[in-house]
Amino acid sequence: MKKILFVLMLALFISCSDSTTEPVDKTATKVSVDDLKSQPGFETFQTSYNTYTPDVEYVDSLKSVFKSSDDQFYFYLKMDCQCNATTKLFPRMMKTLDAAGINHENINLYVMLDETYSYPEKDFITVNDLPQLFVKHGSEVYDLTSTPDSVLVESVLYKSFK
Repeated sequence: MKKILFVLMLALFISCSDSTTEPVDKTATKVSVDDLKSQPGFETFQTSYNTYTPDVEYVDSLKSVFKSSDDQFYFYLKMDCQCNATTKLFPRMMKTLDAAGINHENINLYVMLDETYSYPEKDFITVNDLPQLFVKHGSEVYDLTSTPDSVLVESVLYKSFK
């Protein structure tokens, strides 16, 4: 009986003292659009971006309502996510923003593995699921993540600034 108790105590001691795993950094990684194009897990971005043609009228309207000093875009993305927001919506938004001549300094891209990661905008944006796509116009924040395929991305962007 003493031997079994000794073995159990020894096993408990070894399992408690053998924790050599490093803590995981759970901070979102801010990336540029160019960085994202070369990131593994975002292979579909360039194809979706290239095949989308934004409606010129909405692009022109977006240019007229966008105020670069107040307006920002926040995209919280997950690598290897094959959902609609990552494979279609996000590239279409980027194509529209580029067509409208919106400076990439107004576009904040973050790569996260899950929604528990820390990100700088936590005081006015809540990430509940990944990916999530937000527009900040003045003090208003709009979650555009659930925009359906049947709706023009550029119309949604324009309406969020109107």
